[in-house]
Amino acid sequence: ERGFEGVETNTRVVRMTLRDGVTVDDIPHEIRLEGCKVLVLVPGRAPLCLRCRRKGHIRRDCHVPRCTECHRFGHESADCVRTYATMAQERVDDDTSDLQMDEAEAEDAAGGITPPTADPKDTSSDVRPATQVEATTRVRR
Repeated sequence: ERGFEGVETNTRVVRMTLRDGVTVDDIPHEIRLEGCKVLVLVPGRAPLCLRCRRKGHIRRDCHVPRCTECHRFGHESADCVRTYATMAQERVDDDTSDLQMDEAEAEDAAGGITPPTADPKDTSSDVRPATQVEATTRVRR
């Protein structure tokens, strides 16, 4: 992948200082980094299902039906509404979310990597720390 030459692992640990009023739930579950979609794991936060996009479960535990007509998740073929707009959209033959790791897979692959701790004497930030959060990002190739 472009931008990841010479990278030995796909796991990155990032320590963030959240400003006052910003919570862990305000951090996105996915971000784009060098053109790749990466999953952002925050300890203690409810997981995001990469299939139905709802919080609280992961893809392997998702019970959302898949339509056999339009191949989208969230409804069955008997409830499929074919409008001009949906017919003009690109047909989804595969669920590309299967190519991404979900939180459980990322934690298993990381093998219990513990993030480094920050130096408490480091005062380089001009923002008064409200909350320290450690997030792990995983890129699946």
